[in-house]
Amino acid sequence: MKTNKKFAWLLLVAFIGSGCAAMNRLNAEYEEEMTRIENLSPEDKAEWEATQRPYLDEFE
Repeated sequence: MKTNKKFAWLLLVAFIGSGCAAMNRLNAEYEEEMTRIENLSPEDKAEWEATQRPYLDEFE
């Protein structure tokens, strides 16, 4: 019984840890993309916004 509890805790900690690692990676990718967009020229930024408009309209 003791081994089963330890194994269950180990699985729980591993599951939470892997979820946190995935979120950190996604947050880093998001920050990189936002930095790239901020550094675009006005023409390129307008083009990027035009391509993203269908997706952005869903949230407005």
